[in-house]
Amino acid sequence: MSEQPTAPVVQMPLPRALGLTLAVGAIGWGTDRIAAHAGWRFPSVGYLVGELVWKLATIGVLAWALRRYEGRRLDGETTGFSDAPDASRRPYPLATAGVVLIAAVVLSATVGHSAGQASAYGKVHPAGFGLILAEVLIRYPLNVFAEEAFFRGWLQPRLGANGPVLAAVLWGACHLQQVSTIPSLVLLGLGLGALRWWQGHVRSTAAVHYVADVVFFLTTYT
Repeated sequence: MSEQPTAPVVQMPLPRALGLTLAVGAIGWGTDRIAAHAGWRFPSVGYLVGELVWKLATIGVLAWALRRYEGRRLDGETTGFSDAPDASRRPYPLATAGVVLIAAVVLSATVGHSAGQASAYGKVHPAGFGLILAEVLIRYPLNVFAEEAFFRGWLQPRLGANGPVLAAVLWGACHLQQVSTIPSLVLLGLGLGALRWWQGHVRSTAAVHYVADVVFFLTTYT
């Protein structure tokens, strides 16, 4: 039985990718400001609602852009969760991708204001059991899906040979509400981008992203 032909990867002009990133980042900044104005700080129920709105909006922007610019819909291929066409993959040896990822994780934790430092999100206070479950089982899975699908699944293979670097920069820049952590996020994004292009999908980058988020949350707020 012959395989179905894969749709070609459409190249994305960098100004368009930047505009979409800023639109998504502005939504995140806006929900953060609304939550802060209402007295909700991370982690809290109000902040959780704002984060869910942001990530759902990110998926909505992705779905709109796919339909508008490519005439396609959200699926495993367009989000990067299924194997990508050959044009989206680079033959990185596993060892190379692993070294780049480990180096990126170490550097992101030590350069500047790391996203893995609780001080980047305000005063630390423990979360209740119900909120912990909501963060681990709802918020972080949605967060990982939205960000990996948008930046590494969709944008990265459409940004040409410099895709991993540009996608990492855009992913970091999207976090306008925690601007001090952008340099560390860019470094982490470089490692995730290398892993994505070695494998041709974002399943492993999503797993790494999720584990990093959950470990940070559970070791800081429980």
